[in-house]
Amino acid sequence: MITDLQRQSRKKHIGSSDVAAILGLDPFRNAYEVFLEKTGKLDDKEKAGRAINLGSMLEHAIIRMAEDRLGKIVRNQYRTVKDFPVLAASTDGIVKSSGEPVEAKSTNITYRAPESDHWGDEGTDQVPERVIIQCTVQMMATESSVCHNPVIIGGRGFVMFRVPFDKDLAEMILERVAKFWEFNVQGDRPPENCVPSMEVVKRVRRIPEKTVDIADGLVKQWQAAREYRLEWEKKEEKAQAEMLAALGLAEAGKFSDGLLTYFRQSRESLDVARLKAENPKIAAEYMKTTAYRVPRVKKLLLKG
Repeated sequence: MITDLQRQSRKKHIGSSDVAAILGLDPFRNAYEVFLEKTGKLDDKEKAGRAINLGSMLEHAIIRMAEDRLGKIVRNQYRTVKDFPVLAASTDGIVKSSGEPVEAKSTNITYRAPESDHWGDEGTDQVPERVIIQCTVQMMATESSVCHNPVIIGGRGFVMFRVPFDKDLAEMILERVAKFWEFNVQGDRPPENCVPSMEVVKRVRRIPEKTVDIADGLVKQWQAAREYRLEWEKKEEKAQAEMLAALGLAEAGKFSDGLLTYFRQSRESLDVARLKAENPKIAAEYMKTTAYRVPRVKKLLLKG
């Protein structure tokens, strides 16, 4: 988690982790959310998710493993880009012997990463686009020709990537970020063609008793969507009741695409041996449920 000092510094700078969002290459954030943060329109109480907390805890271990290959790494270095000091990088570390930045990552640990997140062969620069952008800004800030990217990937373990500096990409980043800072942040103009997430919108600072005009179309669009959702929720509930009623007293029913089973979580037991003999498919489905597995684990523990 970032400190209060880092949070305040973020409002005065565009960080390396902000740039991909500004460029529309971050699946987790967009330019509108960066705009709200930089213009001080958000509540400082940022909610950290489970993945973010775990990532912060893993970062120290990832850096330690990277030191086995790169040598001593000086942690948590903050640098600004010489040609445009508004653009800054808070690196996870810098290799002491070479001055090259290190960006530690962990992915596919508590959730499946977005489709855009592609991690290729070790030792290459085959990393997600948002990571290439972040590493490029760090190289701009440290005036380095390479950024090391140690990663823990679920199912693969510890993997090291290496992103080289690309001058053309750096110039494009500088141009787009400068425009965003001057036109959107300093000009206090929200970016077009993007909308912040609900989680971010809820953090927007509201001015008591202030009223503004909003387009009728926006309100009607929301009302229509809400009514549509409620209508289909009622249809879903009715359809589910009709489907379960069709089971009668049975606990399973066959249909063209497979088998529908219904078991109450509270029931203590079922004659699995008899069910296996009469209908192996239903028995197999039942044996996957908590109603079967939990009592079975308890019995095994008692026997042990």
